[in-house]
Amino acid sequence: MEIRHRNIGVYNRVTRVISTGCGMLFALYSFLYLYFLQGNVTEALHFSLSHGRTAYSIFWSALVITFFLMLLRWGINAVLKLSGPWIALSYYPPALLLGVLTDVDRSVFQGGGFAPYWSWLLPLLSVVYVGLALILRRVERNKEWNNVLDMYSLNAGIFAVGCLVPVLIGNTDMYFHHELAVEHAIRHGEYAKALNVGKKSLKATKTLTVLRAYAMASFDSLGEKLFEYPQTYKSAGLLFDANTPPEELLRFNADTLYCRIGAKHDAGEKNMDYLSRISKIDSIPQTGKQYYLCALLLEKRLVDFCQAIQTVYPEGRALPKHYREALLLCERELPGYRSHIDDLTLRQKLDEFFEKRRSEYPSELAEQNLMRRDYGRTYWWYYYYQ
Repeated sequence: MEIRHRNIGVYNRVTRVISTGCGMLFALYSFLYLYFLQGNVTEALHFSLSHGRTAYSIFWSALVITFFLMLLRWGINAVLKLSGPWIALSYYPPALLLGVLTDVDRSVFQGGGFAPYWSWLLPLLSVVYVGLALILRRVERNKEWNNVLDMYSLNAGIFAVGCLVPVLIGNTDMYFHHELAVEHAIRHGEYAKALNVGKKSLKATKTLTVLRAYAMASFDSLGEKLFEYPQTYKSAGLLFDANTPPEELLRFNADTLYCRIGAKHDAGEKNMDYLSRISKIDSIPQTGKQYYLCALLLEKRLVDFCQAIQTVYPEGRALPKHYREALLLCERELPGYRSHIDDLTLRQKLDEFFEKRRSEYPSELAEQNLMRRDYGRTYWWYYYYQ
């Protein structure tokens, strides 16, 4: 179909179809972006701006923000009057704001907000956009469009590029998103949900490692689940301390953890020393002693672990999985030591572990990865390969 300016009715009809289609797609895109991809980021920004005084709903906020972005687009185009082949360009300002809104990092919890460079870059981009829009509008008035498909394809291309803007600008750091999701679940008492976040990832930040340990301790599963997740920080990955940089804390702080454990951390005291000290206090809750046992395993101090576990778990009491694994390993590593573990299945699994260790591998990295495939969720893999 040919579209000439003399056939203004067809031209306007095509413009309305394109405008409606772009509007529906952008509204859907904006909601999905805010709700699924950046929900925890906008929640963190709201917490910073409101100082935590007001409640926040990710779902309703995504709807409201999308609505205002659509109003913004309508207002801008009412002034610039982009039409025909350039109608999709009118969605660039709301797409840009969508990106700016989610361009926040860990400093958001220390009084930060939007990235400071937007104070000058956003006005500059606005001036460039207005100038470009006026030029394109003048070009469009002097050009005849001979095919409907030309207008559709040009708008589709412009719109697709516009949808990349928020993704390129917004914070897409996977580990930061994992930290926020875990912290959000913990604050709502959803500890099992917190442990499902990023469960298959082979890497974790120190903040994420500490938060996971806190979630496990909250329903007494440190000894059962700790080594199912990456542990690259030894005992330092169990707790925040007084020297932890503020950007690693998010909305938590060291006192939050000490409150659960039941004792304060002395200034300059290392986590291992702190946990060793409080483990000797009879009135310390079971949680504190679990932290100490796990710290010993993380530091690979098997002799101390064998001694400490006798004071926490009297003989005959059921032991969590990783403690059983560690005690069986002690039989291999500590001459003369014998445990009371009668789990034949676990003993057989340990025998298979050592048998596979004796196999030949192309390289140390290949051995590490192949052993991880079968034993990556055990203490044995951590002890020999981490």
